[in-house]
Amino acid sequence: RLNRFSMPPRCQENSPAPWTSCKFSFHMIPYLREYVKRDLKIVIRGITSVDDALTAAEKGANAVWISEKAHLRSAASPISTVHNIAQTLASLHPSCEVILQGGARRGIDVLKAVALGAKAVCVDTDLLMWGLCRDGNSKGLQDLLSMLNEELKLAMVLTHSRCIAEVKANRVVEWIQPKSHQ
Repeated sequence: RLNRFSMPPRCQENSPAPWTSCKFSFHMIPYLREYVKRDLKIVIRGITSVDDALTAAEKGANAVWISEKAHLRSAASPISTVHNIAQTLASLHPSCEVILQGGARRGIDVLKAVALGAKAVCVDTDLLMWGLCRDGNSKGLQDLLSMLNEELKLAMVLTHSRCIAEVKANRVVEWIQPKSHQ
């Protein structure tokens, strides 16, 4: 052996690049937990359903990462998926966090995701590339991020939230849900 680590289940040790021939399964999370320091978090990316999020949390993941790209095959928007997953995890595994990547193109989208349970909202790479290409330099990207920040601040003012920690579903959900016709 070249090192003290053994390959996780389902990986071929004699492969030239064992991690590329490896198919991830949730059963690998406890294996990773053995080798990861306790202060480092295990984040599982590409979660698309409540069942996957629950399985990841039960196996020891600290966070689940919901990506917009994973939703191309489903009808649900990433923000509505955040709501479903965060609600379920909050009741069954409150220490497991939810992270959203993509689906947030305006400050109000960031506010909605946080209000519905996301711990973090990541700007999608397509949007970042648009910002870079707009002016051909980093100024476009700086403008884009400033615009997102200003829109988020405005949305927080409209919901009477002084800081991001005050953004809660009870201040936002009624505002973003469509009104039913009487």
